[in-house]
Amino acid sequence: MEKNLFKILESLLISAGLSQKEAQIYLILLQLPAASAIKIIAQSGFKKGNVYAILHSLETKGLVTTFKKDRKAHFRALPPEKILELIDQKAIEVNQARSGFAKILPKLSSSYKMTVGKPTIRYFEGEEGVKAAFADVYSTKDQEIWGCVDIEVAERGLKDYILPNLKPLRIKNKVWAKSFSADSQLALELEKKDQQEYRQQILLDRGKYSLPAEIDIYEDKIALMSFKKGDFTGVIIENADFAQSLRSVFKYSFERLYRPKKPTKK
Repeated sequence: MEKNLFKILESLLISAGLSQKEAQIYLILLQLPAASAIKIIAQSGFKKGNVYAILHSLETKGLVTTFKKDRKAHFRALPPEKILELIDQKAIEVNQARSGFAKILPKLSSSYKMTVGKPTIRYFEGEEGVKAAFADVYSTKDQEIWGCVDIEVAERGLKDYILPNLKPLRIKNKVWAKSFSADSQLALELEKKDQQEYRQQILLDRGKYSLPAEIDIYEDKIALMSFKKGDFTGVIIENADFAQSLRSVFKYSFERLYRPKKPTKK
């Protein structure tokens, strides 16, 4: 059998439901009146154990028959028309599967819609848990981070962790942080380097506007973190609609209130 024809027939047999090795051995047998396992192994190049397993599978599918000759098992391919029977049986099974699936599809679709629309919520506890939440926030590389924070509260709670460990990562990724910040001494010091450190802040009177917890909106997520000593808590909510709505509120407020700091004259 020509190599090109062999490949075409092999492809058709695979489409009918045979594996590649099953198709190859069936085509080898089609060219022989009958063959021993040893001859099939030699012609196919497959391992002995694989050939016996494949022959058994072909026999189960009604494509190969076995008989004894000189006390040895020999194998013969059954007529190619058997392939059509195999295809017809496969078509029946597919139609049955389609009919059964069509009956449960409405229920599956309803379940899918509820699952897709449901936000993913992850909880983080303890100091290490909150650090893990921060790691997720600062892993973003292509979007701004919007939010609010009292940086002195956060730094005091996490023992000087955020600025030395996470800020450099955000700067490296060139991600802008745009936040409402409590007007602490630390926030005022940071404000001097806002442009170099990819940061914009609106400082709020911490006497009027307390910010004991941090909120960050990034990607399709909202992170909320509390730094109360002995009771560190973090929550990350992943939902595109929630994140976009809250981002829009922060963005609108920020764009109306933010005034760039004028460079100090030397």
